[in-house]
Amino acid sequence: MSRSRPITDEELKAIQQSVADARHRFFDAHAALCFIAKPGEGAMIDNKLMFRAYKWLLGRWVLPLNQPAVKQLLVRAIEANDMKFFVRLGKILARKPIPMEGHRELTNLQSFLLDHWAESRDELPQLFYLTPAALALVCREKLGLKGLSQDALVKVRKRLRLKPFKRQKRDAVFSGGKWTFPQRDKS
Repeated sequence: MSRSRPITDEELKAIQQSVADARHRFFDAHAALCFIAKPGEGAMIDNKLMFRAYKWLLGRWVLPLNQPAVKQLLVRAIEANDMKFFVRLGKILARKPIPMEGHRELTNLQSFLLDHWAESRDELPQLFYLTPAALALVCREKLGLKGLSQDALVKVRKRLRLKPFKRQKRDAVFSGGKWTFPQRDKS
């Protein structure tokens, strides 16, 4: 029986980064809008913040084009003859803005995967070690999702873009009110 090689630091960092990226995608708007929630007359914003805010309906309301801080950015781009700035701004403004309400809410399953994917918690190992069947079993039991299929769970993981781990998979066994996670034999 050959032993598979353990996870390397680079692989673990890539998996942890996939979780951080997934969280960032969900909370990107909040990061921008928490700053622009109280824009004063002298509020400093940069191009990146303005472009991020203009993707959202609330960002367009809070940072109108006639606000002094935005006018400064526009004038600075005109003086620098920055055509790329105006092309990018035009593309963002041409798109339909994303509404804030109800758009970026995490489901219980998504939240559970993000919290446990690359971190051992609640007497569970890092979930990326589990086989799809074991992961579905754990999610069904912990979240009360009796109808959750392996395929649906894999789709949620892929939508979140959580990086999987191919080696050293573990099964999940629930006995005596406790979870055990034996190493799966590669046979």
